[in-house]
Amino acid sequence: MAVALFDTLDAYLKEQRMRCQEVFNHFDGGAKGWLAPEELGRLVEHFLPGQVRLGRGRPREGGRGGPELRCGPVGSVSAW
Repeated sequence: MAVALFDTLDAYLKEQRMRCQEVFNHFDGGAKGWLAPEELGRLVEHFLPGQVRLGRGRPREGGRGGPELRCGPVGSVSAW
């Protein structure tokens, strides 16, 4: 699933001549610098419509559950 997401995202970025940071910023409500589980879910659903069933991950410190995605200073993306 992750490979399909990144392949689709890569093709989209090339086709639209966009940078990863631009797409990331679109889904990053509040410009926090990271995607909350709900935002990440919207990103995945946007690029892989109907192919995923969104759920919540294990709660992390602070009581929030689910994965997060962060965009680094040079546009690198990492999962937390």
